[in-house]
Amino acid sequence: MSGSAAPRPYDVETRAEGPWDTDGADGAGMLLIGAFLAIGLLLGWGLNGRLRYLADVRIRAWWLAPLALALQAAPAPTVQADWGRFVPAGMLALSFVLLMVVVTVNLRSRGFGLILLGLVLNLGVILVSQGMPVSAHALREIGHEEDIQALADAEPGDKHHLATSEDLLRPLGDVIPVREPFDAVMSPGDVLMYTGAARFLVAAMRGRSRRDPELDDSPDQRRTSTRY
Repeated sequence: MSGSAAPRPYDVETRAEGPWDTDGADGAGMLLIGAFLAIGLLLGWGLNGRLRYLADVRIRAWWLAPLALALQAAPAPTVQADWGRFVPAGMLALSFVLLMVVVTVNLRSRGFGLILLGLVLNLGVILVSQGMPVSAHALREIGHEEDIQALADAEPGDKHHLATSEDLLRPLGDVIPVREPFDAVMSPGDVLMYTGAARFLVAAMRGRSRRDPELDDSPDQRRTSTRY
């Protein structure tokens, strides 16, 4: 690096923001998750599930989940160092690691295998691409052409950037357009995670959220007994 210009200090205010770094995008993501859970709720009712069984569900290390979501939503702090440019992607990767811990310790619960697979896919893309690549085609499909340039201006280490041929795991990035009323772009990993969450909700409403044959086979022990 001898003779090159001095690296520009990282400044969170100068980083290009993509559609998933805005309040509107966060709302779209929550709307998508809500839609998958609503489908799970309807399926649970259709399979004679009961909402009262949800009160008995116990998730180990659940408190890590809100911390992980906060890391995804929070703006990256200012770091006056060259490595500071990797802070946003690092925060995103750490959030997935925390979620993976929660899922792993509850892996005997139905649907959590799908959630774990989705997390692994998303984390792999983020680590390899130094952020989540977003498809320009998908953005055009949902009418977000104005976000393409913003993502194209993103630097290595930003949470999201415009997908290019240099992204080795590009098909696993945000490539699935979801039109109105959501106007969002999903990754295959997102689909697996949301489907797994819906699967868990259906099982929990039926009092069968764990893959324990002794619990499923006994009518008197249908409620979830997962401990913290």
